[in-house]
Amino acid sequence: MSETIETAKQPNALQPEEPTPKPKSSFNRRQFFGVSSAAAAFLAMPAKAIAKTTTTLPATKTNVCQPEALPYEFEAFCEPHTVMSQNGIAKLEFDVYETQVRLKRKDSGEVEDVKTRTYNGQIPGPTISLNPGDRIEINLRNYLPPNQGQHSLDCPSDFNTTNLHFHGLHVSPNSLCDSAGNSILSSDDVIYKLDPSTNGTYTEHPYCVWLPKDHAPGTHWYHSHLHGSTAIQVSNGMLGAIIIKEPHENKIVDNSDDKVFVMQEIVGEGDASIYCQKANQVPGEFLINGILRPTITVQRGKIQRWRFINGTASPRGLMQLRLVKDVFGICDPRQDPCSCTANDPVEMNLIAVDGISFYGKAPQPILGWDMSPGNRADFLVKLTEPGLYKIFKDAYSGFGNNASVKSKQILAYVYVPEEGPVFDDPLPPLIPGHLPRYLWPIQPNEFSNAPGAYNQDNPREIAFSLVGKGGQKGGGYYVNSELYDPDKIDVDVELGSSEVWRLTNIEHQEDNPNDPHYPYDPLPEKLQEKGYGYIGGSPHPFHIHVNPFQLVGDLIDPNGPNDSSNWRWWDTIAVEPDRPNNPEKGKPRIIWNRFSDYPGAYVFHCHILIHEDRGMMQNVRVKPTASNPGIPPCTSSTGEQAWPPGAEVCEDYLKLGVRIPPPNHANVRVPDCDTCETPSSTKSGGAKKRKGRGKKRKR
Repeated sequence: MSETIETAKQPNALQPEEPTPKPKSSFNRRQFFGVSSAAAAFLAMPAKAIAKTTTTLPATKTNVCQPEALPYEFEAFCEPHTVMSQNGIAKLEFDVYETQVRLKRKDSGEVEDVKTRTYNGQIPGPTISLNPGDRIEINLRNYLPPNQGQHSLDCPSDFNTTNLHFHGLHVSPNSLCDSAGNSILSSDDVIYKLDPSTNGTYTEHPYCVWLPKDHAPGTHWYHSHLHGSTAIQVSNGMLGAIIIKEPHENKIVDNSDDKVFVMQEIVGEGDASIYCQKANQVPGEFLINGILRPTITVQRGKIQRWRFINGTASPRGLMQLRLVKDVFGICDPRQDPCSCTANDPVEMNLIAVDGISFYGKAPQPILGWDMSPGNRADFLVKLTEPGLYKIFKDAYSGFGNNASVKSKQILAYVYVPEEGPVFDDPLPPLIPGHLPRYLWPIQPNEFSNAPGAYNQDNPREIAFSLVGKGGQKGGGYYVNSELYDPDKIDVDVELGSSEVWRLTNIEHQEDNPNDPHYPYDPLPEKLQEKGYGYIGGSPHPFHIHVNPFQLVGDLIDPNGPNDSSNWRWWDTIAVEPDRPNNPEKGKPRIIWNRFSDYPGAYVFHCHILIHEDRGMMQNVRVKPTASNPGIPPCTSSTGEQAWPPGAEVCEDYLKLGVRIPPPNHANVRVPDCDTCETPSSTKSGGAKKRKGRGKKRKR
């Protein structure tokens, strides 16, 4: 794979000057056994501003890859630098700051200096590579300037406040607190927020994400995830890959043939632009590992594993990924990239979706694969004919694909030279490995039959909707006719339980008297009184943290049984708009959930992140039981802990909100959001403050 380094910082990169070293805290054996003194010092660092006289930041940073010369004057494919775990720990420092990043983004091939927010001046951030049972230790430092404008619950804001999410990992969503209730160490806690310093220095917060010993190997990613600023920070480039390695006996390809493709749409300064652009009218510009249309060289007959991560944040990120043979010769990237893409399709062999491999089943040959923002897909690729191929971002095949139609483009070239060695690597008949316990197929007897339980006969309803006036957006992005409320629990479940959910995307005004599963349709009266109506929109990719789900009827092996033993696992799935006049399209998604191992509060949301920032998200609380307390944060699945002295699990999630029944729409919130018209929203700040927002959740 890519070059291995011991730190996330590049040796030739200008970095912020280091703060004055702080004294190390002492840890006793009971609180912190099996962890080095250096790690103990890292975990003891509080989230506070560090005093220093100056803050020196790099003025310009080129992309970390230095591609070699290739035929056709194309840039070589290059992967992000990789930080590998050592002695069970992947240790990183993430410095978040605004900087000029030199990128080639335009068809003209011109190089631009793009002002944006980054981790350590890199786009994308470093790849983290580790084994099941290892842990990730990150010290997150926020060098961004203070936020401008006022905080708003319903509108994008606080663009310089940040945190971290570990997308796809089955880990604790909680934090550890001190005796005063302040968070001092976090796992996958997206409710925690790290504000910028107000005195010209920086703030910092440590993360400890401990994988269970049986965590499934796979392709995942990390990114910022503060409600209100998630989309802009991800679109700035604040993301990177996480690869959980297969055991040696199950590896299909060598490291050198295992490739990571991070797909990004980089939006620089002019923060509000990503929220204001009409995605179905403005085409996007997509990079692979920070490079415009790189060329990857593959020897004839050699099998490579390609790991694709859709790290986009707008509807333009919806796509069908295809590999095609360029039968028309060289495609000049300065021309319309769609003018020479109707070439011969080439099979890729799908072996994993959202980081979960199809263990014990054959690789699945496909000619195109739909991906929404947040999805991952792993393929085995074997090319036997020399020549030029293209990895093509085609239009998403489902309903509501206007934005992706406008953003069709070549993502990368594949060059198979005629000269050189010729291989004949065999495809594995079955994908080697076994699913861990938490990914065993969900069985119907796991669902409760108690009154009110959410099972096959009574699924929990999750309805996405977009409303506006006169066919224009602006009314809000709703889940079950409600905007996100950080102080409310929307889904309350017990650890170890399982539920059936029904996901819909409401687009039409009409009531459905023959369909009892539309409790949030028609539109609530309060919105109708203000002139709002449902408007057509894109698919909404449903994403849930911590625990993936099985999609009912989504067969891995098309010739296999239609039961959970042959249904794919996902953590992100596109829910298409319902179309009453075409019931074959926009069908609801039925998913089976299992809430295992980790208690705590986390979220589900639309992974078109500009929708999430505008309200399309809800809270989930998984409560421990007397017989099943679950695994705390920064704790191994065997009970080993790496806790600072005096730390305890933050339990505010147990006090958060109360179980609220389905809304009667009497108190439906209508957002007061003028993001695209508010001057402060274009300057690292946010939209104007909404009156009467709820209390802040203390963390």
